[in-house]
Amino acid sequence: MINETWLNNNNTICPELTIMGKYEIVLANRTASRGGGALILITKEISFQEIFSGTKFQCELNHIKLLIGIKTIHLINIYRPPNCLLKNTKNLLNHLSKLTESDNLIYCGDFNIRNIDWQENKLIDLNDPLANLMLEFIDKKQLKQFVREPTRENSILDIILSNNIKIVQEVEVLENFSTSDHKIVKLIY
Repeated sequence: MINETWLNNNNTICPELTIMGKYEIVLANRTASRGGGALILITKEISFQEIFSGTKFQCELNHIKLLIGIKTIHLINIYRPPNCLLKNTKNLLNHLSKLTESDNLIYCGDFNIRNIDWQENKLIDLNDPLANLMLEFIDKKQLKQFVREPTRENSILDIILSNNIKIVQEVEVLENFSTSDHKIVKLIY
C-alpha cells in the first residue's frame, strides 16, 4: 500500500510499478486538487475483490477483500490529508465503522493524526478533538494499533489497526521510501 501517490487520472501507470506484471493495482486518485492518493499493489497469486476505490470525506480510500485459502480479510487503505476537516474525519470514521463486520479487518494508512501516545493508547493533548475522535473510534470498534515507532519525524502518522490480533503477524518500520518523508511500514499478515 502506498499513500500520497500524487497520481491523478492523467497519469499512466508504468509497467515497472507493477513489477513487470506480477501485481494488480487498485488506485484511488485525488481528482479535485494535486497531491494525495492511495494505492494497493496485490500479487496476482492472491485472489481479491475490489469493494471501493475513490475519494470520500476529503480522503482517498481503497477497500479490498482478500481471499486467502478459506480466510477472508478486508483490507482498507486510507490517506487522510492533514487539512481534512474535523467533520469530514468524523464522517470518515463513521463510514469505516459501517463498512464491514468481518472478523478479519485491517485498516492502514496515513491518518495524519498527532497527539496520541500509541504505546499507552492515550491522548498527549487532552484538548485535541481529532486525536480524541480517533481513540473513541478505536475503542468502539475494539481495534489494536500495531505501529510502535515514528513513521514521519517523531510522530506515528502511518498506522495499522485490526480487530483480530491473530491476522497481523508482524509490523516493522523501515527506512524512508524513495524520496518520501515517511518511513515504510512493513505488514505481514
